[in-house]
Amino acid sequence: MKRTILALLLVLLIVPTFGSDKKYPSGARSAAMAYATVMLPDFWSVFNNQAGLAYINQMSAGIYHNMGMIREMSYQSVAFVYPTSTGTFASSGTYYGYSKYNEIKAGLAFGKLLGESFSLGVQIDYYSTHIHGVEDDLAQITFEAGILYKPFDELYVGVHAYNPANSYYSYPKAYIPSVFRLGCAYSFDSRVMTTLEIEKESEHNSSVKTGLEYSFLKNFNLRAGVIVNPVVFSFGMGYQLNNFIVDLAFYRHQVLGYVPNFSLQVNL
Repeated sequence: MKRTILALLLVLLIVPTFGSDKKYPSGARSAAMAYATVMLPDFWSVFNNQAGLAYINQMSAGIYHNMGMIREMSYQSVAFVYPTSTGTFASSGTYYGYSKYNEIKAGLAFGKLLGESFSLGVQIDYYSTHIHGVEDDLAQITFEAGILYKPFDELYVGVHAYNPANSYYSYPKAYIPSVFRLGCAYSFDSRVMTTLEIEKESEHNSSVKTGLEYSFLKNFNLRAGVIVNPVVFSFGMGYQLNNFIVDLAFYRHQVLGYVPNFSLQVNL
């Protein structure tokens, strides 16, 4: 009983310090690079910037698990991506928390190329929060959108906005955070890539994030990243075996230590 009360208090105290999309970015590749991945077109663009979906040409599915600072703060994500001649469609879902406090986010996304170097992506989100002791769950529908620009092969620029309409729960009135992200990635060669991103969340100061990915061996990558304000360090690795891509990451919370992340992508 004491553990349950303590866990609920920690969730209620710590949850407001994270943004909605900021709290639930997915993919251990992103986590290892300090979430400075708004500009990277990969499978996990379904969570990080839907414009990146336009560059996916193979049907894929994936799962992601973040163990959380405590067990009650873990979250899981699943996604399915389906490319077509019109564009790329995707569905996703995320569950955060435990039985007495949890949040669910479900989304339907679409990404499309608008020329050789420009893509656009949008997603409709259903967002729900359950709080023990509150009779009705809080629920709201919002949206997010992003663009990717590739002026040349070595450079990607990405912009993404989550909940730009500033949607909120009507009763009790509680705003869903709006999150705006701008970033770029530059590949020095086929083995080394760096990323830089600025994120602004409503009611919070801007945060700067940077990441590094190094192709150490064939199909094997080492990654690291840093977030400024607050300072968070991250690192990880990834390996691809045929149609399976496995990523592992750790980031360090200033108070509660290292948090492991795991993701698995399967190309179908």
